[in-house]
Amino acid sequence: MVRFSSRCGLGALVHGLLFVWSPAVRAQDHHEGIDLRYEPPEGCPGREELTRAIHDRAPHGFPSADDRSFRVRIERANSDYQGRLEIERKGRTVSVREIRGSTCDVVSTAIAVFVAIALDPAELSADAEPPAPAPPRPPEREMQRVTQREKEAEPPRVRAAASAEPPQPRWHLGTGMNAGAVIQSSAAWGGRVHAAIARFAAGARLAPELRLSWGWSEFAEAPPRGGEASFRFQTARAEACALLERAPLVASACGGFEAGRLSATTRNLPRAGGTKEAWYAPTAIVRPGWLLVDWLSLEAELGVLFPLSRASFVLAEPERTVYRIPQVAFTATAGFRIWADLP
Repeated sequence: MVRFSSRCGLGALVHGLLFVWSPAVRAQDHHEGIDLRYEPPEGCPGREELTRAIHDRAPHGFPSADDRSFRVRIERANSDYQGRLEIERKGRTVSVREIRGSTCDVVSTAIAVFVAIALDPAELSADAEPPAPAPPRPPEREMQRVTQREKEAEPPRVRAAASAEPPQPRWHLGTGMNAGAVIQSSAAWGGRVHAAIARFAAGARLAPELRLSWGWSEFAEAPPRGGEASFRFQTARAEACALLERAPLVASACGGFEAGRLSATTRNLPRAGGTKEAWYAPTAIVRPGWLLVDWLSLEAELGVLFPLSRASFVLAEPERTVYRIPQVAFTATAGFRIWADLP
C-alpha cells in the first residue's frame, strides 16, 4: 500500500513538471528561427515586446529555418522617432524600410508589421500555388454580412502599415546669440546675434544652411607718450553652411563674408577726435554644438577672418601708429541657439 502511494505521487509530480515545462518550451520556440538585432533608444519597447508583436502579426508563426537577418534601429529625431529596418541575406542587403512617427510605439509597431509580412509563408508561397476555385456566390444579404465580418476581422498589421508615414523634407529655423572675442593684436570683446534657415531632405541628417548675423566688439590701445585710443567693430555677416544634425550633436562648417566699419576715438589728448574705416573680411568658421532639448542647444564658434583693408590709425604731434589692421584675425565665441521646425 505504501509503495502504491509513492508511485502515484511520483507520477503526479512528473505530469505536473511536464505541464509546466511544456508551455515554457513552446514560448521559447516562438523566438527561434529568426535572426533579429534590435537597437532602440531609451523609453522604447524592448526586444521581447517587439518579438511578441511580430509573432502576434505573423499568422503562420516564425519559420523553422530562415537564412535572412533582420536589423532594426530606432533613433530620436527632434520631436519624432525614426526607425530603419534592413533585411539581409548572406551578407547582402535585400530590403530597406524607413519609418517616421510621433511616438516610438507607432514606429516599432510599423516595423513589427513589415517583419511579419516578410516572415508570412502564405504570402511567400502564394505565387507558386495555383489559384483555388471560387466558392459559390452567396445571396447578397449574406455577402454583406461576410464582407462586414471580414472587415472586422482584418488583421491590425494592415491598418498599422497604412498609418506609417514616409519621411518628409523639413525646414529648420534657428536663432541665438554668442559672446566672445575677435583675437588680433588685442582681444576685442563683444557679441553677435544671428538667424538661420536650413532644409533637410527626407531622412537626411546633413542640410545646406543660410546664416545671417550682426555683431559688435570693442578694444582699446594705449599709444606711447600718453593718451588712449578706443576701437569698435560693427559688422554684418552672411554665411553658407553645411549643417549636421545627429542628436545630441549639432555641428556646422561655414564660409562667409562680413562687412561693416571700424571706428576709433581718442581721449586724454590735447587734440581728441575720431575716425572711421570700412571693414571687409572673408570668413571660415566651424561651430560644434550640443542639443540640450529638442529646441535648445549650446554652441561654440572658432573662426578665421581675412581683413581686406590694411589701414593704420596714426596719432599726430608727435606722429605715432596706434593700431594697424592685421592680415589675419581669429574669432572664438560661445552661446546658445533656439531651434524650430516649420509645419
